[in-house]
Amino acid sequence: MSNENANPSKGKMKYFAPQANAKCSSCQENARKLDTIIDILAEHKVLLDRVISQNAFVDNIMTIFPIESEEKLREFDRILATQADLYTRQMKNLIAGNAERNLHKVFGRNIIMDFNVDGTFGKKGLRDFGNVLAAIIEVISTFNKLPDKTLRAAFQRQKKKYFKINKRSRRTEEKEQDENDEEPQI
Repeated sequence: MSNENANPSKGKMKYFAPQANAKCSSCQENARKLDTIIDILAEHKVLLDRVISQNAFVDNIMTIFPIESEEKLREFDRILATQADLYTRQMKNLIAGNAERNLHKVFGRNIIMDFNVDGTFGKKGLRDFGNVLAAIIEVISTFNKLPDKTLRAAFQRQKKKYFKINKRSRRTEEKEQDENDEEPQI
């Protein structure tokens, strides 16, 4: 099949249909079918362009998570004021029905360790970031009847998890240190 009739220019499809033989009915029917196929392909190209642009936007959304610093949390709070729906949808995907296990996918270790919901016990409060708190409560409420309590439990569980990791790493370091101390020096 030759590309004599196709003329690509800067990513746009152009097609110049060949002139069908006016006397041949099967040629005219084939030309109509070809025009239909070309119209369908043009629609598919438009849809593919939309999907590609949406994927680029989703990739941009994914660069925000997990939120590691208070500055990023402030920025995220400002973003949620205007575009909450897209980000809450992504948070639902990250939390995947279990906030206690998956909160670390939304908030990084620094946020989890330095914050709690109310800002008590020397921690900073997530309530100071109203849009973020409202969004995370909305996300958790789709999976749980008590979203506030679940969010508190999720922070607590994630903190315990980090403390256990630190404790294990200190133990292994101490064991290695003890082993090095016990080896006879020549």
